[in-house]
Amino acid sequence: MVKIPESYGRVINPKNTINKIKKIESIIEYLQKQESSKQHLFLQDYNINFSVCNGNYDEINIKDSIYKASDDSIENLYNYIFCQKNIIDFFEDKDECLEVFNKEKFFDLKILLDECFNCIQSGNKLATVIMIRSCIEKWLTDMEITEKNNEKKINDFINQIETDSKYNILQSQSSNIEKLLHLCRENGNHVAHSRIKEAQEYIKNYCLETSLKLLCKLIEITILKEDIMEIKNKNQAEKIKNMQFDIKKLGTEQNNNKNFVDNADDEIFF
Repeated sequence: MVKIPESYGRVINPKNTINKIKKIESIIEYLQKQESSKQHLFLQDYNINFSVCNGNYDEINIKDSIYKASDDSIENLYNYIFCQKNIIDFFEDKDECLEVFNKEKFFDLKILLDECFNCIQSGNKLATVIMIRSCIEKWLTDMEITEKNNEKKINDFINQIETDSKYNILQSQSSNIEKLLHLCRENGNHVAHSRIKEAQEYIKNYCLETSLKLLCKLIEITILKEDIMEIKNKNQAEKIKNMQFDIKKLGTEQNNNKNFVDNADDEIFF
């Protein structure tokens, strides 16, 4: 049971705050027992964000400091852990993509996507435009497209869509994908080389969240596709491994039932 020391003098809806602390502690205790790098990264991220919302940028231990935090800090941390959206929400196979992005080869791309998403959430359209351009460049580079600038990288990728059978699924949208990627590139270049007021006026009518969602879709069905399928196949194999294929013996009473229909659909147990 969580007990708030009286010396900290909480007065703002203490019951609500205590309930939030209990939930925060439960997730922290769960994560601390996990051995996977993914869980440790999450826990590390929570620690960093707690430090920020608590006004303390030094390395701290949540369990030691959580009782000393203000009610607003507890509210912020609670919302961060349980309510906040993140870049994974822009992907279709969320669980698989989360696992794939935990692989070292995708760390840098994930960092750029996270930063881009944070720029959108904070309403910083100028930074968002530049970050989308950077995400496109990193994505195409990770696809081993070796052209030296974004314009040529995009043209090379479009050529692959139109000629490589592994991109058949994208061929019907080839021209639209080309327009999208070049528009994102041009917007990023324009903002990077313009005065702030001019740049703000230039991009005010663009829906940057939609641009990022479309980019995430392209990333998911190109560079992440093989790893996603590997995870899905592994999960499916594990399900099959745990299936019970033993046929149930029918009881005497059921055998003698004149209304019993043989060969009825059997229930499969996992």
